[in-house]
Amino acid sequence: MQTQISTAERPPLRASAFESKQRRTRSGRRKTKKPQTRNLRPPNKSGGEDEWLRYAGAAQLVHKTPGSLRYEICIGRLGIPYYKIGKAVWFKRSELLAWMQSCKRGGVQ
Repeated sequence: MQTQISTAERPPLRASAFESKQRRTRSGRRKTKKPQTRNLRPPNKSGGEDEWLRYAGAAQLVHKTPGSLRYEICIGRLGIPYYKIGKAVWFKRSELLAWMQSCKRGGVQ
């Protein structure tokens, strides 16, 4: 039969021991911090054609939703020019405008 230990007999938990348990994975290894990619940004000139855009700005420029722009980049069907820094995706305004001009079909010149 098991005997129960009263709370008075238990040694108090140290805060550092409790926190270290919280920072361990299921396999018992300690988690390491991943490098942050949000601080890695291309230089942004205010206005002009060399402005860097994220999904929302680029989607507005090419008349698509941000979700459909992500999908088109993922499958690579349209050949939209983009830059990837870590997990962040950036677009150059001038390259998107040139890409749109290259997609022109027919019409009066």
